[in-house]
Amino acid sequence: MRKSTLLLIILLILSSVFAFSPRLFQLDKLFNFAKGKLVCESGSQFQSDTKGINLPTEKNIVINPSGTINYLKEDFSRYSNNSKVISEFDDLDNLELTGLFSDKKLSSETYSGSHSLSLQTLPSSETSRSLTVKKQLSQPLDLGKWNDFGILSMWMKIADRKGITGVGLKIGDKDNNYREYQEIKNLQVNITNNFDTKDVYPDIELPSKKVNPSMWTDYWLNKGWNYLFWRADKDHYADNGILDIKNITWVEITINENANLAKQEILLDDLRIQDGIEKENNSLGGMWYPPDKKPQNGIFELDNLSNGAYAAKLLNVRQTQYLTNGDHGRMVLNYGTPINFAMKTRFRLTDLPKNNKERVNTWFRVAYDFDYIYDPGHDWFGSFISFEWNKLGLTTIIPIEKDNIQDWEPRNKNISGTSTDFIPRENVLYELDLTAREQQATASIYEVGDNCLTLKAHTDYTFQRPRRGSDERYHFALEVTGNLKAYIYNVEIKEL
Repeated sequence: MRKSTLLLIILLILSSVFAFSPRLFQLDKLFNFAKGKLVCESGSQFQSDTKGINLPTEKNIVINPSGTINYLKEDFSRYSNNSKVISEFDDLDNLELTGLFSDKKLSSETYSGSHSLSLQTLPSSETSRSLTVKKQLSQPLDLGKWNDFGILSMWMKIADRKGITGVGLKIGDKDNNYREYQEIKNLQVNITNNFDTKDVYPDIELPSKKVNPSMWTDYWLNKGWNYLFWRADKDHYADNGILDIKNITWVEITINENANLAKQEILLDDLRIQDGIEKENNSLGGMWYPPDKKPQNGIFELDNLSNGAYAAKLLNVRQTQYLTNGDHGRMVLNYGTPINFAMKTRFRLTDLPKNNKERVNTWFRVAYDFDYIYDPGHDWFGSFISFEWNKLGLTTIIPIEKDNIQDWEPRNKNISGTSTDFIPRENVLYELDLTAREQQATASIYEVGDNCLTLKAHTDYTFQRPRRGSDERYHFALEVTGNLKAYIYNVEIKEL
């Protein structure tokens, strides 16, 4: 029998099998889902599942009357005016230090920027003093939009919280007029921080009044990386002179300390200003926001890339600073999930876990039907990349007791039925395609090359847990945990 005839017979047999398959896979998908298969973008899962569907060319978002997404094409470029980087601390030029510093240098250890500024402090014997870092900017910055509005933020790593009583911030112009923002307090007491409203640690009220309580409960700085923020609205700063807010030429960070300050390395990283860090005002225009509408549950920063594109950087507030967060950073889309959809997102992952201890509970997740109100993070369907298991998989999390007890489908012992081996690499561009048709879900992950995709892993599953009704269409969400950081380049969703 000729090879061509044999191949035709095989194709006919496979075609008849898949014609009756409950997964409804087209025959061409059989070949595209071969691991290591190189396909052009037209052969990806997303493109195959949306084939024959007209995608809007003039609108990047179309919302159904029910509030669910009909179509979304998100590349984050429309949010370019919502934030601005003031200093990434990626050079030592025009830097002036005052106080007990023994050394300064650039560090490759960062939390958000390309480098951080490493400062080596000396022990203090005085009751109260300060360490200041004054940075002359390479060019003047126009911060006029945020004259009485927004949030300034920075990441700071410390080895010991003892002796650091607070952190101040000033911005100034060429004539040395300046604005001084209210100091961030780091209460020095030997009392356990229980992260509730009944102890002595300060609660920082957030600008929005639409969340109750509208505050960061029990703010402090702790060992490790910390998220610092200063409110830029009225009554939260004082001016010295008439500041030219449209021509800011320098910034000054003051670390206030007492006699208990130990010799240690302090890292400063990525000082920026943005519209806000809640839902109503944030760097992504409120289209994406953190669960409970509070920054403790997810930080995302917009980066302007060298090629003119943008990326939303998804970070988490560390558990050492805010215990109840659990080292989860999430960004929730402001519209509901349709019952049938195809979705793709392109991203890079950095700061991958380096040992087995760090791998535990380290995930990247793409969720749908995500409950952002009652028990955020503990009620959703979706796809995951697990560094603990080295898997790409599908799951649903089911809340049993709010915040404390969850069930999941499938259980861990059965996870192999919905997952497949996959080990992501540092800083590689990936595309994750996720399709849901009622109870059925399919996930594929590709490594992105020059106009072509290489399939790295694929899995599918039919959930037994019912999806939500048409009147309860919860949202899409992206999530990182642990040290993991994600650069999200684009998200595209189409209702099927």
